[in-house]
Formats: sequence, structure tokens, C-alpha cells
Amino acid sequence: MINSDMAFLIVVAGITGVIYELLRPGLILPGVAGAGGLLAGCFHLLTGSPRPHFLLAGIVAAAFLFLMESLSPRPYVSGVLATLALTSAVVRAGGVRLTVAIPVCLAVGWIFTLLLQQGRRARLNKAM
Repeated sequence: MINSDMAFLIVVAGITGVIYELLRPGLILPGVAGAGGLLAGCFHLLTGSPRPHFLLAGIVAAAFLFLMESLSPRPYVSGVLATLALTSAVVRAGGVRLTVAIPVCLAVGWIFTLLLQQGRRARLNKAM
């Protein structure tokens, strides 16, 4: 069994692979590896968590808010909320240490928010 910190890093790597596949469709390896890492990391986080329902709700809320960031006309609001939801869920229910959760969540939130905003801008410019 792996510890919560390592499982969280695997989840983050999996999310990154899936988002990369969504931004650059056609490459199969990042999406498949990302989905596998996401499922394996979530499994280990949820089985080792004292409150798995809160953890799962936080991860789903963060994913939904990151998706809303790519659709929202107000930049960065949903991205910041997604980062807070992810950080809160993994620290409170996932058992991930603060020294791992905060820097990783801030970096991931910042990168995903910028990438999703660029995707939104590209979609809007293409429509015109």
C-alpha cells in the first residue's frame, strides 16, 4: 500500500495526462496513462481515507470547477475555487500532509487555470 502523499501525486499526474489529451487530441498515450493513474491514485486515496465520501466530493467539485473555468466568461474565479476545493479535500479527508498538498495544489491550480483560459480564448477567436 502506498501512502496518501504518493497517491495524491499519482492523481495529479493522471489529471494532467487527461487534460493534456483533451487539449491535444489524437495522442493516445497521455490520455490512457492519465486515466489509469487517476483511477489508481483515487483508489488508494479513497481506501486509505477515513472520510472517503468527503474526499470524492472534493475531487469531483474541483474537476467540475476546472471545467467551468474553460466555459466561464469571468476568468480565474472557478480556477481559484477549484484549487481551494482540491486542497481542502485532500488535506481534510485524504490525509495528505500540508507540505505536499499546498504547493502541489497551488501549482496545479495555476497551470490548469492558465491552460483552460487559453483554450477558452482560442475557442472564442476561432468562432469569430
